[in-house]
Amino acid sequence: LVSVPLTGLERMLSSSLNMDLSLPTSKGFTSLTAIISVVAELAGTSLFHGMCPHSVLAYEKASAKFRTKMAEKSRQ
Repeated sequence: LVSVPLTGLERMLSSSLNMDLSLPTSKGFTSLTAIISVVAELAGTSLFHGMCPHSVLAYEKASAKFRTKMAEKSRQ
């Protein structure tokens, strides 16, 4: 398992929601996926007023790509 530093948004959401950041990957969940799901749910609320849902998806794609790259490096 690769340990990647959390972004400010991930830290904020994980602490405010008291999320366990070691969700089981065997069921297809990662902490990033859980956090992004929460962000996507909140995208229409006043907390994220004016936030474009496309930016959430772009962030998720970029983060997944980064984590894949880090995992590949750790296997070498």
